[in-house]
Amino acid sequence: MRPLRMLHVESHRARNGHRINRIRNLRNTDDYPLRDAMSMFWIGYAAGFVTFPVVFGLLALGFLLLVPHWPNPTCGLSCIPCDETLIEDDSTRTVSGFIAELKYVIHGLTRRHRINYKAWMKAGKPNLGWKPVA
Repeated sequence: MRPLRMLHVESHRARNGHRINRIRNLRNTDDYPLRDAMSMFWIGYAAGFVTFPVVFGLLALGFLLLVPHWPNPTCGLSCIPCDETLIEDDSTRTVSGFIAELKYVIHGLTRRHRINYKAWMKAGKPNLGWKPVA
């Protein structure tokens, strides 16, 4: 909260006889009251201008720090509820962890996977002898 301003009213008579009141700020000698408000405007403007690139940079940094630590699946990747192989068992050709994760996420968004996963959960998550519904 801003402290109260100490104001002083000077009054004098003009040549035509009218009374003129001049309000003067005793703490600050300038008579322009919007100086503080304008400086706060520019601080907010700069903060808003910088926010998006900073957030984007932090997300990119987190992504770049996370991707190299995903393991490379050498044994393949399969979906048990759909009985589908997403990445083949091939020791000569390794797939990066990012591509494997991307394939798994995209497969998880399909309608067929959601139907099979629901039925697989209802059946008690069997690993052997499971036949997909859809």
